[in-house]
Amino acid sequence: MSKLNEWLSRSCLELDLSLESLIEISLPNGVKFRNMVLIPNLGSQKGMLILNYFDDLKGQSTAFKNAGYGYSVLGEPYPNETYDIESFKEMYRDWGWFGYPIQKPSWM
Repeated sequence: MSKLNEWLSRSCLELDLSLESLIEISLPNGVKFRNMVLIPNLGSQKGMLILNYFDDLKGQSTAFKNAGYGYSVLGEPYPNETYDIESFKEMYRDWGWFGYPIQKPSWM
């Protein structure tokens, strides 16, 4: 597991969010993406997909949006970087809550 995936998993666990890893996404235009990380209820109707590189989008940013997904390109943390839950809270707040209002975490 990459350091980024480890931190995403840890932050979601600490903040009571769901995280789905290694999922496959099939877009309506037939393009498939494997080994994706998805955080449901954040960023868009179907959740926020996490990509490591902008090139991973393969020119499909509009197709992601049309399929109901948000996406964010997050690189691996630097070797000397330390985990900071407040940074994740801020990022998740920026993405926005798209789940049921009653399920919205109090920290958001």
